[in-house]
Amino acid sequence: MPVGHFKSSSDRFPKNIRANVTRLPINQATATDENRTNILSDWELVTEWFVGNSRREGHTLRSQQAREERLRTFAKFAGGVPNDITGETVKQYVDDCLTRNLSHFTINSVLRTLRTLYSELAKEGYVGTGFNPAQAVRKLKEPLNSVVPLSPAEVQTLLATFDLTSWPELRDYTIVCLMLETGLRATECLNSRTQDLEMSTGALFVPPENAKGRKARSVYFGERITSILKDWLDKRGVECEYLFPSVYLDLSGDYHPLSRHGFEKRLVKYGKRAGVNVHAHQLRHTFAINYLRQSGGDLATCARQMGHSSVRVTERYLNVAASGVQRILVRQHSLLDNSDAVKPKRRRVDSGRRSR
Repeated sequence: MPVGHFKSSSDRFPKNIRANVTRLPINQATATDENRTNILSDWELVTEWFVGNSRREGHTLRSQQAREERLRTFAKFAGGVPNDITGETVKQYVDDCLTRNLSHFTINSVLRTLRTLYSELAKEGYVGTGFNPAQAVRKLKEPLNSVVPLSPAEVQTLLATFDLTSWPELRDYTIVCLMLETGLRATECLNSRTQDLEMSTGALFVPPENAKGRKARSVYFGERITSILKDWLDKRGVECEYLFPSVYLDLSGDYHPLSRHGFEKRLVKYGKRAGVNVHAHQLRHTFAINYLRQSGGDLATCARQMGHSSVRVTERYLNVAASGVQRILVRQHSLLDNSDAVKPKRRRVDSGRRSR
């Protein structure tokens, strides 16, 4: 292991320590009848209550954080109290987002969170059954061509920019290669443990606590990434359960996985160095487009590999991969290329007829 890459916890902690801190359980008294009015008069209390429900329903930490962030963003715009929100307020928020050129995906995610919030409030009797101001606003149409993968040339340029003699860059290179090969989400990849790897079969198990929707699955990879993973495991030089540990220690002095935020910042740095505009989820897009093109549009297998709840989610990639998929399928199933019967037999032409 290269000297100086890890900070010792024996003397003092580094400045940029990142700790795995989870929210404490919400006081159950917030759900009693005497506190109903208080909850609906304070966005902070509603947010805490909503995130608590999400945690008890088994949502991942990232999902809880996303819901909290969306509610706080909306509350900052809307002001007032949750009980006074109307459909008109939500429409004004959507208009403001469009003015600021936010993507339809981002706006729709906030709308979904608001609908879920008021639906859960109604189920527990905090608001009337028919009260859901977000239902008055239709979901925005999401563009079908929004998926932009990296080209083969961009992938080659990006991978060539890593300094594989540097411990952090070898780790990041392995992460990028694994995501390009398997279509893993960034958090699924970063939270992987060494015990989840099965080198003999070329598989990585994604446990429920790491998977979106808590749906466990296995993803598979080829010989090249197997070799890259073995090289990383041989050279990482630390005793740690996580496959891709951070260079910083947590408050207990233990290693923890590289954070998504940290990885995304580093990926942008590598992209700038290579002259390639790249973000973490784009690696997943690139896998999907390449797989569909090479497989001739095998949506079912692609959906299982990527952990999609339905092939309908995977279909969005077909709009980008369509031309390549169509070319492969036509060539594979070409009647003329795969049949000898359609070849005409050569006839002998009589010389007497030819003279006429």
